[in-house]
Amino acid sequence: MAGLCAAARARELGALPTVHEKGTRAGGSMLLSSGVIWRYRRFEEFRAQCPTGDERLQRLVFEGLDEGLEWLESLGAPVVARETGNPLTTGLRFDPAGLTEALLRVAGPVRFEQPVTVTVTDTGVPLLLASGGFQGDAELVERYVRPAAPMRVRANPWSAGDGLRIALERGAALTAGLDEFYGRNMADVDFDEPGFVPLAQVYGRHARIFNERGELAVRAHVTDKVPPGTVWMRDGWGGLNRLTDGGAALPDEAVDVFGFSAGQASFDARVEVAPA
Repeated sequence: MAGLCAAARARELGALPTVHEKGTRAGGSMLLSSGVIWRYRRFEEFRAQCPTGDERLQRLVFEGLDEGLEWLESLGAPVVARETGNPLTTGLRFDPAGLTEALLRVAGPVRFEQPVTVTVTDTGVPLLLASGGFQGDAELVERYVRPAAPMRVRANPWSAGDGLRIALERGAALTAGLDEFYGRNMADVDFDEPGFVPLAQVYGRHARIFNERGELAVRAHVTDKVPPGTVWMRDGWGGLNRLTDGGAALPDEAVDVFGFSAGQASFDARVEVAPA
């Protein structure tokens, strides 16, 4: 989205930019997201959450984002919700496809499947880099993210550090905190782009757990004590047995021995989780 926004704004100011898109479509990873663009309500909270960040850039985001959101709306980007659902933040939720279309209408020419290389930049023409990070390149992830570990990529496949390499070739310096990244805890199952948003595990006030047998509402909390891809619930919650076949995981005699109640496990108790 950054590249399209830059091109759209440049045209408003009288320039004639061309967008070189490495992928087969526009929108980058923003198109695959939930579409929420936000900032912290209080700058002090921003600094507390991101203490090692560049305070000047943080101040720029904090003070300018609201105007930027108004600008996106003025381009016709459809707003889905005007709250983020997080009391610490404020912002808007856009329809990602509609936001991409609105920017494409005003960004000017977009050349697809044309990655920008160091050679292409040797033309004397001003170049703005907006290549979306380096999460798609395992070698760069291992080099800069410490401690490194194999990670599933929840992003578009074309963000592989092209902009980083070009900038370093031109003498740019790295910022602090390059080993940190913004991600989502995901279920430990196979997923593709349509599952990026619904399978993401995030903090929330309430969740709806459901399958063909029924549903129940619960308070949700994500913690590393719960293995990825599982839902852990205290026994005794009303409605829980409606989602399983009712078969006991342990016989009654085992409960008497251990002195505590037991839940149940059943392979046919597969459920889905969604915001309540």
